Amino acid sequence: MENQDEVRSRILKQFLFALKDVNPNLRFLALEGIQYLAGEACSEEIAPILNDNDRFVKWKAIQTCGILKITKLFNELSKLLHSSDMNTRAYTALSLGHLGTADAGTKLSEAFVRETSPKVRQTIIRSFTYLKEHPQWETLAKASRDNDLGVRLDLAKLLGEMAPEQNALDILLNLLEQESNNHVFATAILALGRFNRAALIGYFQHSLLHQEPRIRANAIEAMSNLPFECIEAGIRPYLNDPSNRVKANVISIFFQNNQINEMMTELNGLLFSDSRWERASGAWLAGKFKVASVTEKLIDLLADPEGVVAERTAWALGCIRSVKTFPALLEAYKKANQWALVHIVKAMGETASQNEIPALVFLLEKEKNPLLKSSFLEILAKLKVTDSINTALKMRSDLDARVRTAAYMLIGKLAPVQHSETLFEGLKDTSVKIRAICADLMIKAGDLRALKTLSSILKDPDKLQRIQSYMTLKELALITSDNG
Repeated sequence: MENQDEVRSRILKQFLFALKDVNPNLRFLALEGIQYLAGEACSEEIAPILNDNDRFVKWKAIQTCGILKITKLFNELSKLLHSSDMNTRAYTALSLGHLGTADAGTKLSEAFVRETSPKVRQTIIRSFTYLKEHPQWETLAKASRDNDLGVRLDLAKLLGEMAPEQNALDILLNLLEQESNNHVFATAILALGRFNRAALIGYFQHSLLHQEPRIRANAIEAMSNLPFECIEAGIRPYLNDPSNRVKANVISIFFQNNQINEMMTELNGLLFSDSRWERASGAWLAGKFKVASVTEKLIDLLADPEGVVAERTAWALGCIRSVKTFPALLEAYKKANQWALVHIVKAMGETASQNEIPALVFLLEKEKNPLLKSSFLEILAKLKVTDSINTALKMRSDLDARVRTAAYMLIGKLAPVQHSETLFEGLKDTSVKIRAICADLMIKAGDLRALKTLSSILKDPDKLQRIQSYMTLKELALITSDNG
């Protein structure tokens, strides 16, 4: 019987062979599989695909070089920074950043100077996130004067991540002192807080006088990094700020400094407010600081007519994880309306432990609503309840595609090898989405029979989405909005 290394080696060979297939979808999927399995050893096979005739295959190959840190292809990637295609330059910039070498930093700095596309310049700045050991100070200083606000916005975020570097602080202060865009200014103020220097308090105090709520809120959040005794008197008046975010950030600082009892009246004021944004902020505070005493009120808010409140409340209950929460959710489930049920089940998923599995299985078997049934299946998959596989097997024939999708996902996550034939049957489902999911699960489990099926239904928008959402490269979704 083959061991795991032998299986991986065999599968990798098949993927490398598929790189030469005439079908671009197969080449694309082969690259995706290689990302899971390989390293620099496959550089010779990937090199020709960097200039593939299919743009999605080419972009995936470029991305693969970054994910696998294939430094052997540095020269080939560097040439692609001169491509006439904006998206190719963007993918290449981020991939070079992932290589993490000093040479990559130099090439990206050179590219930044000549680059005419603001979106690509943004990507270059983002790529420097992975090159902090080789900072490009001159390029970052130029970026602080860039005409594109997106470039300056990403620069502000990056400089905050580079704290406590003095050069980063100097560039950030220069950016702040000349910035006129409120969004960039607010982001830069927040980044300034990461340097944790009391000498900077004047910048924050001045920002608290700004008419833009986001700037005041970020200034308060930035001040949270400073000693409480230095800022208490200055932030207390902003408990009465008209902005919910400002108030919540002030309360947050008091909570951080063990002043919870003093702020409970303020927290309840938010939770019982007529404003949906204040109720949402109250739920955020309760979750962030695990304020178990407001659990009962939070359960009531799961029925809030405003989605932003109910969603945030479900999250908060998951953070608190009180032993009383799940039983209370069960009681609420029995009498809730359809709107609240969705959020109650989500909260169950956030709070459930192994002890609640019997109750979840019981609710799944009794539930008639397809959306809720699929949600219960997702919770059981998350809890890795292998005993629920038999239930999922039965639900593959459900009339509702959402239920079938969740059933196949559970099977594919918990036992893809043992139930490879079941997933293979799913390739015949009437739903294209389910066929794609089953094929994807099979390929990730090393069953390459699904390659042909997935390649036949993989459309250009699907390929673009798969490129954009992979690991840390998902930020490219903001860049590649224009496929041309």
